[in-house]
Amino acid sequence: MTAAGLTKVPLIRWSKVDLPEIDTWLWFDTAKPGLHVARTLGSAPAEASHVWGWNAERSVLARLRADRDLGGFDELGVVGATLHLTGGGDESVDVEKAESQIWHPADGRINADPTSPVFTGNRLVTLYTAYREVVMPSGVLAQVPLVFMALESETW
Repeated sequence: MTAAGLTKVPLIRWSKVDLPEIDTWLWFDTAKPGLHVARTLGSAPAEASHVWGWNAERSVLARLRADRDLGGFDELGVVGATLHLTGGGDESVDVEKAESQIWHPADGRINADPTSPVFTGNRLVTLYTAYREVVMPSGVLAQVPLVFMALESETW
C-alpha cells in the first residue's frame, strides 16, 4: 500500500461540480450511449449512480455518487471525494492499486456498443482503493474502501 491524500467533495448539484484538476469523466446512465466518457460532465442525466474522473497524469482522481435523493435539488445531487496520489488532500489514506483490462463486447461476456472509445487501444483500467478509518454506528472503528478508477486510453 502507498499513502495518498483524500479531499471530500461536499454535497452539490451536478451542474455545480467544479473540479478543474479533473479533465476526463466516466459515468453510466440511461441515455445513449449509456457509457459516457467526456472531458466535461455536461448537463445532468436522468439517472446515474457513480461518476469517476481523472487528470491526464492519473495523479488526481475523483469518485462521485450521483443521486436524485441527495440534497433535494431539481437535478442530481452529487457527493464524493478526490484522491491525490502525489501529495495534497485533507486526509491521509492508504491506497492499493490494481490493473485490469476492460472486457470487450466481442469477448461474449458483456452486451455493449463495441464502437465506444472505451473499447479501443489497450483497454487498461487502473483501480485505486483508498481505505478510510471510520467509526461505525456501533462504535467500532472500520476500514471503509473507496474505489477510484482511471482508463488508460487516450482516444476520447
